Amino acid sequence: MSVQYGMWNQDGDPLDPQQLTDARLSLAPYAPDGIEAYSEQSIALLFCPLRGTLESSREQRSIVARAGIVLTWDGRLDNRPELISKLSEQLETDASDADIVAACYRAWGLECFAALLGDWALALWDCTTRTMILAKDFIGTRHLYYHVEKRRITWSTVIDALARSKNDSSTLNFEYLAGCLSFLPAAELTPYKDISSVPPSSMRFSPMDHTLPSL
Repeated sequence: MSVQYGMWNQDGDPLDPQQLTDARLSLAPYAPDGIEAYSEQSIALLFCPLRGTLESSREQRSIVARAGIVLTWDGRLDNRPELISKLSEQLETDASDADIVAACYRAWGLECFAALLGDWALALWDCTTRTMILAKDFIGTRHLYYHVEKRRITWSTVIDALARSKNDSSTLNFEYLAGCLSFLPAAELTPYKDISSVPPSSMRFSPMDHTLPSL
């Protein structure tokens, strides 16, 4: 699976260049094919593509930045022909999965995520509404974690990259540990108290206390 990472200062303050450097260093072990990046003053999205097969050629555009939308996409879209037919005026038949998802969002807004069939996790920055959206498919096998610190949101598909990027020491989440011992921990819990996971079939969007529990 490819790796997504991003950070956003919600108050608009510029990102610390050293934090971006540290993020790249933490992602280096997961980036045999390099790190793609998009950044503005207060937000940055990084993507480490994994292109080990011919089938992964559709992931060549895994960061899409156009028409006020920036999207990082890690996944497999199973209903490509259906979505392309509905958005034929905006898409070519060989469009990447990420391009298709971005077109769906432009056409249908938040309702588009329910139409995406497959195995996926995404991060989407809407420049117009200044909204950051994290979302996962109905099964939710791909990881997507986030950490909220004051007015900054950091997210990643690799939890140790988040744990290392935090300024304070991470606290163990005993509720998560209790869930492991009894049956299964709740889908939003992680081993770290201040790092959460986006549950399957759901979205988290800025500010992160706004939750849509079902796609």
